[in-house]
Amino acid sequence: METPTTRMALDLSSEDTRAIANFTLLWSLYEGTILNTEGNANKIIRVVRSLSAHGNLILKPFRDDIAYFSNRYYDGTDFTPEFHRLNFRSGDHRSLIEKVVLRQTTDEAEILSAILIIILRLRNNLFHGTKWSYEMKGQLESFRHANSVLMAVIDLHRVSRALPSRPNTVTLAGTAAADEDRL
Repeated sequence: METPTTRMALDLSSEDTRAIANFTLLWSLYEGTILNTEGNANKIIRVVRSLSAHGNLILKPFRDDIAYFSNRYYDGTDFTPEFHRLNFRSGDHRSLIEKVVLRQTTDEAEILSAILIIILRLRNNLFHGTKWSYEMKGQLESFRHANSVLMAVIDLHRVSRALPSRPNTVTLAGTAAADEDRL
């Protein structure tokens, strides 16, 4: 039986579908291996602080993504409607996100934590249906940037933990060759 939600899902472009599929895979990998299945804001902050304390936090790979999310959620005057659609919960450290989006901090751990919490909100809104209420409009770039952040975070943790190299056969559907090398 076709419903408005299933009709929206069927109308997604192949690019949208790939970005969402890649996001689902990357979030699952990130939450399962780095957050030890504790996908919440407090755990994200603790893990990022630990990465920073060990001297392994480098924001350079995230610069374009940080700029994207800052511009998406703050228009230079006020927080955007998209910011409010993140649907923050009480434990999501909204004040930290606001500080980062407004570019009021240079603390690298705060910046990466805030971006990852934004991605957590994207994840929750996607997996729990909120994103579907407005037909996933305007989400492709958000998922692309979220995927970029997740791949870079996984790489940072791989290097910091001296994790084994990834096999050459692991790729994400529809991503550029440069991105495939990062997963």
